[in-house]
Amino acid sequence: MERTAHELSDIIRSNFSMHPARLACLLQLIWALISSKKVQLWALAESFGGTAQPESRVKRISRFLREQAMAWDDVSRCVMQLLSIPAPWTLVMDRTNWQFGKSERNYLVLAVVYHGNAIPLLVKDLSRAGNSDADDRIALMERFLALFGKDKVFCLLADREFIGEAWLQWLLENNIPPCIRLRNNTQVRHHNGGKVPVSTLLCGLAVGEYRTWHEKRDGRLWQMVGTKTATGEYLVLLAPPSLSVPLLPLYKVRWTIECLFKNAKSSGFAWEETHLTHPERAEKLVALLAFAVAISVKEGALQHALRPIPFRKTKAAPLCSLFLYGLRHLADSFKKSDACLAILTLVPKSVRW
Repeated sequence: MERTAHELSDIIRSNFSMHPARLACLLQLIWALISSKKVQLWALAESFGGTAQPESRVKRISRFLREQAMAWDDVSRCVMQLLSIPAPWTLVMDRTNWQFGKSERNYLVLAVVYHGNAIPLLVKDLSRAGNSDADDRIALMERFLALFGKDKVFCLLADREFIGEAWLQWLLENNIPPCIRLRNNTQVRHHNGGKVPVSTLLCGLAVGEYRTWHEKRDGRLWQMVGTKTATGEYLVLLAPPSLSVPLLPLYKVRWTIECLFKNAKSSGFAWEETHLTHPERAEKLVALLAFAVAISVKEGALQHALRPIPFRKTKAAPLCSLFLYGLRHLADSFKKSDACLAILTLVPKSVRW
């Protein structure tokens, strides 16, 4: 834990141009989030070190979220520097939304896969209900390319929402091979020359069987694969021929971003329970979540290398994910006074509370 804490402190100090007191507040906020597993300001304040009254801690957290600028570009650089993921990277894009009173929370998230876990890199608050559009997705990906370049992406995985001619064309033009699920009513070419819904084309498949074919769509050649799942639903994937790996196993990796949303919400930090409604402050909270998720997964991988996660007795699956393994270890360490003191020594004495 101390190794991760020192590494995080060094990375944040080298990437963020903040007053030392604000840097200290940022570091303490990240560790308070991991320790409390809550996003509410009072819960974060209770996990802060120092001797200040809880009310003073809440005010300082509120002031930080209100006044301190935090660019997602800096957050992304810190996360990638912390994880040191070798290229090429598998990216996953999805959207998560919920309702809080009259406020609509709707975030478009781009994540990178690390040890079988999705780590958020860039987030866009859509500030409206409904799906994302091509402009939203392209804007997010352009920010990614500006940070990391075009030559480090293996593929981008996404669900049925993320289709559209302009969007797919942009990905190919920027050397980002997509692997995207199609809707079951998507029209595909039949062997007789006509077009039928893809569900009609695959209706003869048994569960577990699959069919592959190539087809021109919008003037470009695509490889496609379709299968029938155990629930009787058809799963149809589209990818460029240059993505020369089995698509069905590859697409399973997309589920990591669903696990990410669960980790940020019910299994980890109760993200949906935040009462922040101001868009900029809420987005800063998401940045804190990105740090907390990345640190938890990294710590889980380190602990798993030392003491492998036990397997369930009922089926061949680990008892918990790397994220939960790391989060539980970190949270438990914070209950020990020596671990808390080790973290506090990373904060300059002149800016401690």
